[in-house]
Amino acid sequence: MDSRPTKESDCYALGMVIYEVLSGNVPFAGLKDFIVIPKVVEGERPERPGVGEGLFFTDGLWEMLNRCWKTEPKSRPRVKAAFERLDRVSKVWSIAILAGVPCVPV
Repeated sequence: MDSRPTKESDCYALGMVIYEVLSGNVPFAGLKDFIVIPKVVEGERPERPGVGEGLFFTDGLWEMLNRCWKTEPKSRPRVKAAFERLDRVSKVWSIAILAGVPCVPV
């Protein structure tokens, strides 16, 4: 098995980094690596943060993260598409913040 990074593995990692930055928690926080690895291999992904901690996890962003984490690497979007979605969502965040709305499904 080739363990070198690929564009698809970069996309998966990008999704996890976005999750960590926006939630303030590492994915699968509180679990040891030896527990997390089999869960990920079996297709388990981080849970969507709740209302208090999931302020920035709009429906559109969460859908994009789940596409980044697809089990089948070839089913993941190109990193450019993920960045484009993030750009669109960030514009909605800006409008919501200015309007005083904590979270807007997009």
